Amino acid sequence: YRYRSRTVAAVGAGLVLAVLLGGLVSLHPWWAVVLSGLVAGLASFVCQAVELPPPRELMLVLALLVATDVPATPAEAATRAAFAAAGAVLAWVVTMAPALWGRRGAVERQAVAAAFTALAWLLEATGSDAAKGARHGAVMAVRQARTVLRQAGAGPDDPLVRRAAAAEVLLEAALPVEVEAAGPLDTRWAAAVRALADGGSGDPLPDPSAVIGGDALVRAIEEAHAVRAGAAVPIGARSLPGRPGFASRLAAALRRHSVVLPSAARFGIAVGLGVGIGRALGLGHAYWVGLTVAAVLQGSNLAVTRRRVVHRAAGTVVGVALTFAFLGWGPPVWAAVLLAVVAQFAIELVIAVHYGLAVVPITVLSLT
Repeated sequence: YRYRSRTVAAVGAGLVLAVLLGGLVSLHPWWAVVLSGLVAGLASFVCQAVELPPPRELMLVLALLVATDVPATPAEAATRAAFAAAGAVLAWVVTMAPALWGRRGAVERQAVAAAFTALAWLLEATGSDAAKGARHGAVMAVRQARTVLRQAGAGPDDPLVRRAAAAEVLLEAALPVEVEAAGPLDTRWAAAVRALADGGSGDPLPDPSAVIGGDALVRAIEEAHAVRAGAAVPIGARSLPGRPGFASRLAAALRRHSVVLPSAARFGIAVGLGVGIGRALGLGHAYWVGLTVAAVLQGSNLAVTRRRVVHRAAGTVVGVALTFAFLGWGPPVWAAVLLAVVAQFAIELVIAVHYGLAVVPITVLSLT
C-alpha cells in the first residue's frame, strides 16, 4: 500500500498539472503544439524510467490534449485543474480504502499463491496445445510475485520473499521438463505444486525417472514445501534486489546505452507533429491525431505497432459511430455522464486483454 499510495498520488498530480498546462495554452494554438510535444516526451521518459505498466503516459497525454482543445482563461484553467485535483484525491481514497480493513499483506500473499498456481498449470498443460500459453503465464506470474514484493519493501527474511524465491527455483526446474516432455505429465506433479498455493501437503510424487528433468523437479518441490514450513531456501541466497529510488532510476534512464531517452524523444516529437498536423488541417478535434500517435507508439515492436494501427483505426470508427448514435438525439447531461461511466468501466475491463476492443470505449469516453 505504500507503493500504491505514492504511485497513485504521483499520477494524480501529473494529471492535474496536465489539465492546468493544457488550459493555460488553449488560447494559443501553436504554443499548444509545442507544449504537447514537450509534455508527452517528458511524461514518456518518467513513466518508462520508473517502469509503470501500460497505458503509462497515454492518460497524461489525453488529459493534456483534451485541455488544449477547450478554450479557457487562466482562471478557468485553474478551476478545471481544481476539479481534476478533486478527482485525483477521490481516486487515491478509493484505492487506499482496503488498507483500513486490516488486509495488510493480502496483495503480496495473493501474488505468491498465483505464482504457484501458474506453475501447476504449466505442468498440467505440458504436452498439450495450451503449453505455450501456460509457459508464458508461469514466467509472468513468478515475475509479478517478485515485483509486488519489491514494491512492498519486503526484506530477505520475509516468509513470502523466501516462497517467491522457491517459486523461481521451481520454475527453473519445470521449464526444461515442459520442453523435453514427449506427452502429458502425471497429474500428481501439478497437484503437488498446486498444494503449495493452497496450503495442503499434496499427493506423493510420481517416479521422477519417468520424466526428463524429474529429479530436479522433485528437489524443487521438496524445497518449496520446506520453505513454506519455515526453512531457508537451500539453493543460494535468492533474496530480492532492493528497489532503486526515483532519482537513481531517472539517472539510469539517462545513461548512454539506455533506450528510454531516445524512445521518449521519438514519442514527444511524434505527438507534437501529430497535434500540429491536426491543427494545420483545421480539424474539429485536432488533438485526436496526436493522441492516436501516442497510442500507436506504445507498441513494443514493429509487429505490435502495425497491429495497433489497425486496431486504432477500426476501434475509432466504431467508437465514433456509437457516440454519434447516442449523442445525436441530444440526451440530458446525466445520460452523458452515465455513458462516460460505462465507457470507463469497459476500458478497464478489456484494455489489458485486447487493445482494439478497448479503443471503442476509449473513443466514446473521449468524445463524451
